[in-house]
Amino acid sequence: MGLRRLAAVEAIGEGVTNVSLGQKVVVRPLDHCGDCPACEAGHQHICHKLKFLGLDTDGAMQEFWTIPSHTLHILPDDLRLDHAALIEPVAVACHDVRMSGLQSGENVVVIGGGPIGVLVAMVARDAGGNVLISEVNPHRLAIAKKLCHQRNW
Repeated sequence: MGLRRLAAVEAIGEGVTNVSLGQKVVVRPLDHCGDCPACEAGHQHICHKLKFLGLDTDGAMQEFWTIPSHTLHILPDDLRLDHAALIEPVAVACHDVRMSGLQSGENVVVIGGGPIGVLVAMVARDAGGNVLISEVNPHRLAIAKKLCHQRNW
């Protein structure tokens, strides 16, 4: 089973008009109801009946995955799928840094040098932060140094 098959639309349900067969997509794994007060106010991310696809529903580790079309984001044809796999975790890091209100020149401490921690550190550094990663695992710290090109971590 190749990456293209996992990340391309293979079939389209009745009434679906926002995607086409063969389009490369990523899934935003939050399925809102559309009918609760939060959804009606435009706050689908805090839907009263929010389902996390893959936790509250069947997951993606199967040959085919049937999901609501409103959870799909169409990818450009020239975007590599291994890069597309980073969209959701990088979006988390960007959101976290934006929510922090980080100003250029401020000090930033990232607790944990796992995948999300390293992405948060990279985004914070690119936003002008002076970043310090707190990590006890020497292997993770070495990877963070390599990825972030920072010698003082």
